Amino acid sequence: EYDPAPGYGARRYPQRQRRRRQAGANNPFGGVVPGIMITIASSALQWYNEGRAVRNAKMLTYAQRQVVELNSTAPIDAENDGKLVHVSGHVTTEGGLVDSEHGLVRPDALQLVRTTEAYQWKEERVESKSRVSE
Repeated sequence: EYDPAPGYGARRYPQRQRRRRQAGANNPFGGVVPGIMITIASSALQWYNEGRAVRNAKMLTYAQRQVVELNSTAPIDAENDGKLVHVSGHVTTEGGLVDSEHGLVRPDALQLVRTTEAYQWKEERVESKSRVSE
């Protein structure tokens, strides 16, 4: 039997679609209680975060008042022991960096950082024996 394309003589019957009920749809307070709990938790988290921000701002203001600016070519002064000092300048090295294990030589390097990774797995061996009937 020939079935024409929709809109070209085919009959369309309205279909009823059923709506699915969501869990807790009968309970009017099902969304209110979690909403209140989330609001309280987010307010507490915001309070904590703002407290940390104020503490950091106070610490930076204190450090800014206490810092001692030094010239990079100035000699070391015992008067600055225990104080917060700021020094800027060029850093140089005489010997450079030598790694004898890997044959690495870098004349301008100041620091060597090695990262070691180890991978481990557990092997499982399964044996099965079956009897072949004769």
